[in-house]
Amino acid sequence: MPIYTMTFVDEDKLGLRAESVNAADRVRKIVLEKFLGHNFQLADFNWSGNYDSDNTRAYFFAPYRCETVVEIRLELDIAALATRDAIYDQCLSALKNGELALQHLELPDDRCPHSHHSLVHFARTA
Repeated sequence: MPIYTMTFVDEDKLGLRAESVNAADRVRKIVLEKFLGHNFQLADFNWSGNYDSDNTRAYFFAPYRCETVVEIRLELDIAALATRDAIYDQCLSALKNGELALQHLELPDDRCPHSHHSLVHFARTA
C-alpha cells in the first residue's frame, strides 16, 4: 500500500508551550482529543513520494492563518481514500491505537516572539 501524508489544520492553538512538553505521549493524547472532537479539518493529502513538507507551513499564513497543523504519514488503501471522512477515520484509528509515533514537533515558545504556531508530525511506528 502507498504511504500518504495527510495534512490537518485547526484555527485554534494546540494548547501546549515548548517549555511544558516533556513527553511525546502527552502531545499524542492532546492531538487525539482534538481529533475525537472533530476539531481538525483535512486540508490536504498526498502520496508521500510527491510531497514537500515545506508546503505545510503555508497553512500558517494568508489566506489560511491556521494555528495548528498536524501531518500524519500512513499507509492507506483505496477504500480509505474514498471520502474525506474515511481518511479522517483511518488517521483517528491509528492515533487511538497507538500506531503513530511523534516524528517532529514545533510549538510556540515564549522566548521567541514570532513563534506562535504548532506543527506536529506523526508517522506509523515501525
